[in-house]
Amino acid sequence: YNNNSSEDIDIITNATEEEIYEILGRDFYAVKINDVIRVKDIERNSWVDICSYDDLYENINNRDFIINTHKYNLHTNEFDGSILRQNIIEYVDRNYANIIPLAPVRALRQSLQNNIDISVDIQEDLENVNINILNKNNLRKEIFQMLLCDNSLDKMKEYGLLEKLIPQFKDTYGFNQNSKWHDLDLFEHINKAFKSSKKTLEVRLALLFHDIEKL
Repeated sequence: YNNNSSEDIDIITNATEEEIYEILGRDFYAVKINDVIRVKDIERNSWVDICSYDDLYENINNRDFIINTHKYNLHTNEFDGSILRQNIIEYVDRNYANIIPLAPVRALRQSLQNNIDISVDIQEDLENVNINILNKNNLRKEIFQMLLCDNSLDKMKEYGLLEKLIPQFKDTYGFNQNSKWHDLDLFEHINKAFKSSKKTLEVRLALLFHDIEKL
């Protein structure tokens, strides 16, 4: 993978845990966490999760999302496109959002971080998500990570999530600021300042609310 790719790399292999340690343990720091062997890439200061599993397809079907999933055949040194999902996040099971209500919000956050699309099913669930039933701490973590992405306000507005989080924002859309210094509506003014800012949570939160009192 290259410097622009996601740092969230999961590998499923039919190699045994003993074989994984034998192959990687000499050159990398590897530790077992639950059923996953986490290997540290010292050069990139990132982690790769490796799961030993006999049935590749059964493992995939037990996951929440499929994101750019590839099957690599070591015998032919080729990628098998039969389970390739290119540049889109989609559910493995359509019912997943009923079990994990935060799932569509997580998918949106991942799409913003990795600059990939979300499926129509996830878009529909985002538009219908009831934030009142979500775990507030987990929701806050997802939103705070989104705010570090430049297009987060656009996407949260598109799916109706922004006004669910902050009801006053619905009134910023198309709001005329009646000022020769401000030719944009209130939302676009906030959004432009937001996108132009330093990517730190404190600055982004400050800009998110900095002119909302004009309502």
